[in-house]
Amino acid sequence: MVISVDELKKYITSEIGIEEDQIQINGIDLRVDKIYEILTFGTLFREEVKLPSYKEIIPEKVNDKYVFFLQEGVYILEFFEIIEVPSDAIGICFPRSSLLRMGCDIRTALWDSGYRGKSRVLLVVHKRVAIEKGARVAQIVFLRTESKAEKLYKGKYQNEGISKALQ
Repeated sequence: MVISVDELKKYITSEIGIEEDQIQINGIDLRVDKIYEILTFGTLFREEVKLPSYKEIIPEKVNDKYVFFLQEGVYILEFFEIIEVPSDAIGICFPRSSLLRMGCDIRTALWDSGYRGKSRVLLVVHKRVAIEKGARVAQIVFLRTESKAEKLYKGKYQNEGISKALQ
């Protein structure tokens, strides 16, 4: 079962607030905060994961807006919103249809019960695009699990992107 938006609002927060136009019928839109270029390769071994190095892309100021101009390729995108998944749910995220219609896609992993952080996802750009910082690019929904998780997420991405003051 998809958790209602009224309940979902308790678990999606932001240091800059949630805007009314982010609240959708079945989910909440997530906004672009930062975008990173992937510089090196990573390794995924059974007992060791080494992420590649990233370089933050600085948006250009255009008429009082900050805009990311992206060429075809893959990027890491970080959201403004802090996502906190309750113990009886999982989070899934989809690209907004406007982004898809521009030739771009967002790929995510599942948000496990107990996860908390400013998530990073994969942004795939098939056609050049300009994206304003703060634009709504994805929608998150939570699915209720049959029962509360016995163990909550405690992996290396817990509290990612959250300042120490907010942890």
